[in-house]
Amino acid sequence: MLQSYKVYTLEDGKDFVLIDTLEYNNKKYLLLSSESNSEYICIRKIIKENNDEYIVKLEEYEFESVVDQFLLKHKDLFW
Repeated sequence: MLQSYKVYTLEDGKDFVLIDTLEYNNKKYLLLSSESNSEYICIRKIIKENNDEYIVKLEEYEFESVVDQFLLKHKDLFW
């Protein structure tokens, strides 16, 4: 059985697979894993401008709280 998955190409030209999404503080965040090295993950934010969506890096001030929210969402995997 074939599985399909969403792949995003980030600003460095590398491809990342969508692992999960999170709605938090009226924003949407993506948990991504490198397509070439599944141990490398990152979090990006989706912003909307003029009816277009863009994937951007998180601001430094929001990183810790977003990571905490992903951990809470998946606490059964960690505790």
